[in-house]
Amino acid sequence: MRDEGETVFPYRLQGPSTLLLTILIGIFGGLMLFMMRIEPDRFVGIYLGFPFGLLIYGALALVSLAICIRLMLAWSRQRGTDRAIFLTDTALHMPENVWSDRVVSINFRDIETIAFDNAARLPFSFIRVRCGLGNLRISDMGFETRADFLALHTALIAATKRAV
Repeated sequence: MRDEGETVFPYRLQGPSTLLLTILIGIFGGLMLFMMRIEPDRFVGIYLGFPFGLLIYGALALVSLAICIRLMLAWSRQRGTDRAIFLTDTALHMPENVWSDRVVSINFRDIETIAFDNAARLPFSFIRVRCGLGNLRISDMGFETRADFLALHTALIAATKRAV
């Protein structure tokens, strides 16, 4: 049951942004397979000997594949669920991160700072909430639109100012 004073922001991996990230990581993995084939004794042009260049490229390709599989599994598991970030009069209730189902509750009085971060060289943004639990990040990959993400940021700032 939800309270009347509660604001709800659905928060689950969205198809287009998850697909974009999966494609980028998949291209990187494919490039590692290609490099493994053309220079098995080198890594990025540095001579290492026959098996070592091959092993490094192969390991990077396997890590890329594992990340792609993890993204697709997380996206398919979250599709159609009611995962959300809840703002009540006194607290923020949110999944620990975009991957996790564990819900974390933070009183607005315990929030030290709210910052807006951008991922380096990628079109992804985060809201960083610093509190007694450490730094929690809310990714824009979890929202249907950029406007919903920015509305949460505005609502969080307003709620923490009211709580002081």
